[in-house]
Amino acid sequence: MLTKRKIVYGHATTTPAPTDPYLMRAFKFNEYDLHFNQRGDLSDRQFQTLYEHRRFATVLLSAIALFPLLMWFGLRGDMPLIPQIIVFGGVSLLVCVPLLGVAWRFRSRYSNDMYDAPIARVTGLLELDITTGRQGMYMMMTIEGQQFKLNKAQFLAVKNREPYTVYYTSNTNHLLSICHEED
Repeated sequence: MLTKRKIVYGHATTTPAPTDPYLMRAFKFNEYDLHFNQRGDLSDRQFQTLYEHRRFATVLLSAIALFPLLMWFGLRGDMPLIPQIIVFGGVSLLVCVPLLGVAWRFRSRYSNDMYDAPIARVTGLLELDITTGRQGMYMMMTIEGQQFKLNKAQFLAVKNREPYTVYYTSNTNHLLSICHEED
């Protein structure tokens, strides 16, 4: 059975890793993932998940970068050269360059979480909340000021005003694992 290191008032004590199958299923982690997170590392599976997110950002970057080129070839025969340059340059500057910046930042944040940034963790009383926004209703979890968006299964898996430890990536706030802390 896996064990975890828990710091209590500067002294290290060993306690068994919690095994709540419903919590693990809702948040899509296992004891192996939790063990690695408690050590401050990503498991192989979690690394692969972050890699997939970064790969999506790379594909998005490529599509955004190719859009002005495709637009240039699409407009080439229909307009004189000077208006083509104005339209091409305007669309590139006003639309593509900001989108490239956003996609590059998205990709960089996932790269940093994969290779450079330590696993963050927060321990405290969990507060559940349902809020509404422009795109509908959101189920949120807050621990010590750190907020995470939850899906329905995750929202139902945790208990309000109970102590939990949440492990997440420090740049993207990607929730990795969660465990219920005994009082």
